[in-house]
Amino acid sequence: MELINGDILWARLNVYESDLPLLKTGQTVQLRLVESASESYEGVIESIGRTIDKEKRSSEVIIPIKRGNTGILIPGMYLSGNIAVSNYDVRCLPEDAVVEVDGIYYGLLLVNEDPDGYHFEKVELFPGQTMFGLTELKRTGQLPKNARFLTKGAFQLVQEEG
Repeated sequence: MELINGDILWARLNVYESDLPLLKTGQTVQLRLVESASESYEGVIESIGRTIDKEKRSSEVIIPIKRGNTGILIPGMYLSGNIAVSNYDVRCLPEDAVVEVDGIYYGLLLVNEDPDGYHFEKVELFPGQTMFGLTELKRTGQLPKNARFLTKGAFQLVQEEG
């Protein structure tokens, strides 16, 4: 993907032909600079190309970027993008809160908070997709609706427990 106009902030995304049937105008796109995973930008598909590049087997999708903290974007910069092909709510945690040990994923669920500190329980998690620093949780039926997890330092504590 490449930024093509600094005044209007349009981005051009090359999408593989096999993914084109999933796209339609109006879908939300999350964009990031290739060199920096920390900044993200949002846009909406404005148009989808009607021709396929024979070498790349892709077509162009044009996305105006919503105004905001876009001051560092200049024409010619390369961006990566993720397109929301469907909208549905999922439970998720910051990527650092999900810890893998021997192929099993865990999180530290807050079970009690008192003057002595915080008390956590190690619970097995079933991660789905990870995107923009968040990991989707699958099979969340065993978790309380208002579950709170340790989000920083979970790796060290899970490793210490063994």
